[in-house]
Amino acid sequence: MNIHYHVNSLIEYAKEHLRMREDDVLFAKNAVMNLLDLHTDTMGGEETPDLDRVKSADIPDSFVRPLSDYAIEKGLIEDVDRGLFETAILGAVTPIPSQVNDYFKKDLKEVGQRQALLNLYDLGIKSNYIKLSDVRRNVYWRYKGKKCDLEITINLSKPEKDNKEIARLKNAPATGYPKCMLCEENVGYKGRVGFPARQTLRFVPIKLNNEEWNMQYSPYMYYDEHCIIFSKKHTPMILERATFVKLLEFTKIFPDYIAGSNACLPIVGGSILTHEHYQGGGHLMPVHFTQPRWEFKHKDFPDLTFYVQEWYNSDVRVVGQDIQRVADGAEFIRKIWIDYTDEKVGIISKTTDAHNAITPIARRIGSNYSMDLLLRNNRVSEEYPDGIFHAHPEYHNVKKEGIGLIEAMGLFILPGRLDKEFGAISEILQGREIDYKNPESMLKKHERMIEELVKKHGTSMSKEESVDVIRDYVGQVCENILDNTAVFKDDTSGRDAFLRFMSQAGFEKVGE
Repeated sequence: MNIHYHVNSLIEYAKEHLRMREDDVLFAKNAVMNLLDLHTDTMGGEETPDLDRVKSADIPDSFVRPLSDYAIEKGLIEDVDRGLFETAILGAVTPIPSQVNDYFKKDLKEVGQRQALLNLYDLGIKSNYIKLSDVRRNVYWRYKGKKCDLEITINLSKPEKDNKEIARLKNAPATGYPKCMLCEENVGYKGRVGFPARQTLRFVPIKLNNEEWNMQYSPYMYYDEHCIIFSKKHTPMILERATFVKLLEFTKIFPDYIAGSNACLPIVGGSILTHEHYQGGGHLMPVHFTQPRWEFKHKDFPDLTFYVQEWYNSDVRVVGQDIQRVADGAEFIRKIWIDYTDEKVGIISKTTDAHNAITPIARRIGSNYSMDLLLRNNRVSEEYPDGIFHAHPEYHNVKKEGIGLIEAMGLFILPGRLDKEFGAISEILQGREIDYKNPESMLKKHERMIEELVKKHGTSMSKEESVDVIRDYVGQVCENILDNTAVFKDDTSGRDAFLRFMSQAGFEKVGE
């Protein structure tokens, strides 16, 4: 292997795609050579990079992979460390945070906020912080639901740990640095077993409600321009009036983006409740394409309009032209909901713990600010130990994990294991005999699903037909899960209860 050819190719890639300055080239090249334990640039052979290949590249994989291959061959790293090593290599050729911030500020002035965001997003892809080659492996389809199309993806981009890594993780020393994967201290961090490398992480500072926050893009990109908005401080998730202001102000700064927060309780919340953060991006979710079921006004908020949306979750939308007033209206509803109980429909706000919570999503619509408030409850029971308003047990073979912000908006992120399992179910529908009832079979948990599909469609399908019916079945499951999470069901009792809640809060239905 002519290793210097590959080093030079990576440098040319960085100049072309990572905005590397000419006066940084030698420094970056030496940094890469240091990681490869190289001490000479005279190994012979063709060392002039293929500039056409460099210019046409949309991801760095083919430029960094030969370098990690070389490091493994020379015994510099083990294969299990390839990901950490490649991130270190790319970190050496990615502009440092101060340069990225300078570029972003300059872009805001010269090309506008939309292009500035796209440039920052592109940097994340070209530096491989956003692992586009992995994201492209994700399985995606749309399901035509009774209220609107749902989006469904089987997530193959978030890596699963292999046995070697699991063994190393067990013996890894405990450390409290960084405190979590959202802390600022991650920038430039080399990573460790069980904790990803972050040498290519870059974020830009923003101010929300006069507080210091940052915005970065998500490495797993669950949807277009998926970004994370996180506080400079490592403080727990909280939902209060200031939360609504911060979400709305984000959409003022970046009007093409949505911004939402997970609820702050287990089951109905996100996976990280220890660090205040939101999620956003340039992708409208299924919930945003819904129509109003009812419109309301309130005497204390004559400048605002309130809607109950025709959506699976119980969604109250607040719309107005002033951020502070929309935040006031959202906070008014939040305070009432947090203490609201209606035992006729199973809503109990408190037992030994608080149970009611809200998942808010902010969006700009022309000159208006819009805030969707998804009403949530995390109470459990003997019948539903994982959550009364959670995916019910008959759907756990598809989705047992919490239904957080993204799923609640209509985009389902399903676990990667399903890709292989659904492939096997497809083979059954095509006629292959598989003992799916065997307790050791990976398909045992899908027994009910398989029997329903076989009864309805038989076992003489083509591969394409079988994939279609599996996806249709899963789409129906996802729709049913959203119905499960609704605190006010879409039936006569649930609609009456929803109107009762709005009436007790002082809202008057428009048209009556």
